[in-house]
Amino acid sequence: DSGDSVTVVETVPGDLTSFDPLNYFPPVELRKRYYLWRRADYEDFRYQTSLYRRARRVAQRFRPDVVHALHTYPCGALLGVDAPVIVTAHRLEMVPIPPVVTSVSRAACVHANSHFTAGLVRERLSYTGCVKVLSWGVRGTGRLAEHPQFDLVTVGRVVRRKNIDTV
Repeated sequence: DSGDSVTVVETVPGDLTSFDPLNYFPPVELRKRYYLWRRADYEDFRYQTSLYRRARRVAQRFRPDVVHALHTYPCGALLGVDAPVIVTAHRLEMVPIPPVVTSVSRAACVHANSHFTAGLVRERLSYTGCVKVLSWGVRGTGRLAEHPQFDLVTVGRVVRRKNIDTV
């Protein structure tokens, strides 16, 4: 709505770990950082190499002023662009594995979704740079209506720890 242009680079793991021969030749920025065929696609150097090449092509055409990664895993994409990077950190991603460490170390600023997650970024990843806590949600006025009636929409995964069934 503000008139700014946005381009989305989707990170669909199944598409990116194909047997494309180019994915077996990582660029210099990715060498010595990742493993071959690990537990998850984001730990596979073919995935990161494919992301690197895709993001680089988009960035050369689009010329972004800033890149925002909504997770810490797509470090290949972040290494493929020459713009400041903001990385959103989620609690369950705060594990000191190469993709996460690389993404966070590449960030001009880390957006943590809670103070707890911000602490994990600093503690588990030894990150000393900019960390901003911007929690999501609706802020109330602090007053309760006499007869409250409202509809609620929740967007997220239905997993036990999110407690959606009792909200």
